[in-house]
Amino acid sequence: TRKFCNEKGYLDYIMPQVYYGFLNSTKPFEDTVKAWNSLITNDIELIPALAFYKTGNVDNYAKEGINEWVEYNNIIAREVMLSRDLSNYKGFAIFRYDSIFGSNLTDITFLEKENLKKILN
Repeated sequence: TRKFCNEKGYLDYIMPQVYYGFLNSTKPFEDTVKAWNSLITNDIELIPALAFYKTGNVDNYAKEGINEWVEYNNIIAREVMLSRDLSNYKGFAIFRYDSIFGSNLTDITFLEKENLKKILN
């Protein structure tokens, strides 16, 4: 991955799956997305993929941040805002379509979606 991010001819962009919250004590979002950004030393765009599917759900792998996605409804919007300040940022992607447009959105998921919309307008 380092080689691809450092040498011309391999990538136009990289889209790492940064599926972590801010309170994830194993891989906090901010540290992780900044580490991906720092890997890029060439003209490559960073497009972080974000975990909208986690909204309203317990994250059993986050240790101390296990309930972050249940307790907060602005995580994705905050992740986009933080990512926008990175030197190689060119946009973001969201995993998974049905987690945003599905028919069974939880209250937290709906609020997360509305908070994301506010920063996109």
